[in-house]
Amino acid sequence: MSSGEDSGERNPFAPPPPGAPDQPWRPRTPQPPASGPQPSGQRPDGQPEEDRPQPPPWGHRPEQPGPQQPAPPKLDPADPAHRTARNALLSGFAALLAVLFGLYWLAFPLSLLAVWYAVTVLRTPAEPAADPFSPARSAPRSPPR
Repeated sequence: MSSGEDSGERNPFAPPPPGAPDQPWRPRTPQPPASGPQPSGQRPDGQPEEDRPQPPPWGHRPEQPGPQQPAPPKLDPADPAHRTARNALLSGFAALLAVLFGLYWLAFPLSLLAVWYAVTVLRTPAEPAADPFSPARSAPRSPPR
């Protein structure tokens, strides 16, 4: 009995009795069936049947691998559109911090810069994504001879 009382009930959340050796953690296992008939809708431990955890109705189980998803696009620091979007975010956050610290004279030009960068990124034509698994084209690092 782990509850420390003589009530005859076992409390799984009670501390172990004094002097008990440490035991490694083990998952709970279902109790063996008790002798005698059980009322319908009841488990042998007396808890209602609907309290059993049910598997979720969504997703794939680990033993059943699902379809492979394509990898999301990576950030390319050499891409001008990515660089401009990053500058828009950084100047916007800097303007927000300047407002929070009361530096309105600095926040106004930073916010104008963030808006200008954001509009520039939005006006940039998108590249058509023909095949997401094809290697990206890279610009030559040195001029041809």
